[in-house]
Amino acid sequence: MVDVLREALTRDQASRTGQSKAHVERKVRTFIQNIHKFRDEYVHTTDAPVEHVVVFDEAQRAWTKHQASKFMQSKRGVADFDMSEPEFLLSVMDRHADWCSVVCLIGGGQEINTGEAGLSEWMAAIRDRFPHWQVHASAQIVQPDYDLNRETKRFIATEQVNMHDDLHLGVSMRSFRAETLSDFISHLLNGDAASARQAHEKLESYPIFLTRDLAAARAWLRHQARGSERYGLVASSGAAGGYLYQGGDRSAQLVSE
Repeated sequence: MVDVLREALTRDQASRTGQSKAHVERKVRTFIQNIHKFRDEYVHTTDAPVEHVVVFDEAQRAWTKHQASKFMQSKRGVADFDMSEPEFLLSVMDRHADWCSVVCLIGGGQEINTGEAGLSEWMAAIRDRFPHWQVHASAQIVQPDYDLNRETKRFIATEQVNMHDDLHLGVSMRSFRAETLSDFISHLLNGDAASARQAHEKLESYPIFLTRDLAAARAWLRHQARGSERYGLVASSGAAGGYLYQGGDRSAQLVSE
């Protein structure tokens, strides 16, 4: 993703300004960088970063204290590293004497892999290390998709955390034909029949089919695919065997129990 964004911004800026691609690319590389490169750059210095605003995409995948410490000690030779990635990254930005902003883009309803900290670790780091920081978060993070632990739920109820409805990026770029599709699937996988029914009513003629036969679902997809269209299977580990099929450009959805 970093490489794709860099290339896209480089081409766009070069075409707009007439500057050489090499000149523009140097600027873009400092603007968009891998989070691990940012971490490695500031682990050996106490200087404040030049950036006053940083955006961390997929912030829920930042490493836990155990994973980050293990990596930094064995791969980077930093024997005394003992922080989670969220705690360290916030500590780097906290070096600013005046102000800074950290924007964390969090994906809800995603599997948290081994060594990944999740949203709760960011909240814990702010609660325990940075009580002078103010948190502004989407009101949607209380939903089951974000898997908050009890301590985090208590923390977001304090005055340090401000909840805002408009911080939720509710329009899915992957589902431009049906803005409520993600809501419907989320309610369905969470077993919330009433909310799923309400969301389904807003989908109008969006093609959704229910099947309990996996072989029939596969056959349907093969029959519907045209030419070189691709189709596939997405399985949810938390949906009691639920499957979501997406077929070709028409984005038909099948849900199987």
